[in-house]
Amino acid sequence: KYSGGLKFLAGGILPQTQTAYDKLNKSVGGGLGINSGFRNYKKQGEIFLEWAKKLGGTISDGQKLAALPGFSEHHTGRALDISGYDKVNETILKNHGFVRNYLKPIDNFRLAEPWHIYYRGDLK
Repeated sequence: KYSGGLKFLAGGILPQTQTAYDKLNKSVGGGLGINSGFRNYKKQGEIFLEWAKKLGGTISDGQKLAALPGFSEHHTGRALDISGYDKVNETILKNHGFVRNYLKPIDNFRLAEPWHIYYRGDLK
């Protein structure tokens, strides 16, 4: 509602995201795990507030590691936070349709999240 239609609320991890992740995991010999996938607005709000409190208590602090509800890629069913992320490089991710949108920090606004991958599918 508040994102101006930029983010679609999927209801869960999309089947094509899950299938691509399973193939990615198999291609690296296993060992990856999904720590977080789909999040509804309520859960995203809880995570955002948790990070805001941990990182200094302001909205700006929360945005360093979490999007405001309505602006999270996790709402789309295409975003995953994975363990074992150090086993995959950008080429492997791209071959399976994924990107890391937060690989590098953005000034003082956003910290790097190398564990966060987003399924685009159209990258191949």
